[in-house]
Parts: sequence; C-alpha cells; structure tokens
Amino acid sequence: EQCAYVLDHTEATVAIADFLYFPDQEGKFQPTLATGYTLSDDKLRWTFKLRPNVTMHDGSTFGAKDVKATIERIVSGPNANDYTHYVAIKSNVTGANVIDDLTVEIVTDKPMATLVVDMPPPIASEYYNTVGEAEFKKNPKSTGPWKFVSQELNANVKYERHEEFWDTARKPNWKKRKPRSMPPPARLKTATPPR
Repeated sequence: EQCAYVLDHTEATVAIADFLYFPDQEGKFQPTLATGYTLSDDKLRWTFKLRPNVTMHDGSTFGAKDVKATIERIVSGPNANDYTHYVAIKSNVTGANVIDDLTVEIVTDKPMATLVVDMPPPIASEYYNTVGEAEFKKNPKSTGPWKFVSQELNANVKYERHEEFWDTARKPNWKKRKPRSMPPPARLKTATPPR
C-alpha cells in the first residue's frame, strides 16, 4: 500500500481518471484515451478518434458516449454551475456529438486553441446515468489507473488498482493506495527545541 501526505482535487482526478491527451515527461501533450483528432477548417469542430478496448471502472466499455456525457454534464447539465474550474470548456464548448462508438465531435462557438489541454477526463456514463450526480460525486467512476473505494473526510481516500487499466506501462505496482490529507500549515504544531 502506498501512502502519501498531500491530497487535493487534482491528485484525486489524476488517480481515478485518464484524459484524451495528457502531458509526457517533457510537457508535450500525447494521445492517451484518444488516438488522434482532426480540426475543421473553421476551427469549431474537433473530431477525436478514441482508443478501443478501454474498460471503465464500472466494467463498461469506454467510448464516444462517455466523452459526450462528460461535456454535457459540465456545459449544460443540471449541476453545471458546480464546474467553474472548467471555465474554458464552459465558455467555449457548446456540445458534443457521437459520430460512432469510437469517434466524438466536440463543438465550440469560437476557435479554442487549448481544447486538447482543457478537455475534462471522461466519466463512466452508463453508471452516471444510473446513479445520478449526487451518488456519482460520492463514488466516481472513470478510466484511470486507480478505482475510488472510499473517503474519510479530512483524513484520507482509499483506492484500489484498476486491474483492467488499458496502459500496462502506467499500471500501478501497488494493489491499494491511501493518500492522507495534510492539515493546513496553521494547524501543524511545531516543537520548540530544548535549550
């Protein structure tokens, strides 16, 4: 079991999610869940080809429906106001269209040079549509190397390795992971050295 002492939203997202594109060691964005994309001449339609044979945490097969559901959840869903951290997506993306199981089109209202960088990680749409927003927030499911198990508020989060994770080079060595949250510096007690 791996332990860490920093826990924040970004750490949790990277643990349980994978992205269409993700930066490599040199900071260059490389395809991960996507295998490539094309951009329309007017620069308003991004067509992503998706990686086949990727299993979501709920056992469903990843596809265009999951990317579409993710975009709709952030842009126009009933809880869209909860996703202010996706301001670039909310300000520019108008929707997503499923072309086929492994092709999705993202539509913007103006050219958006940062779309690949700003794309949110796909969620398991079948699970999300079954349980709804509130339950999904308590037990999120995506495609990442770790599956969410539980959370002890202000203490830790427990994950287990996603055995069906598609990228064997990035599959975790540990079966379980339990990062612990660290209190803000003001709450840390410092010892006074003896004189």
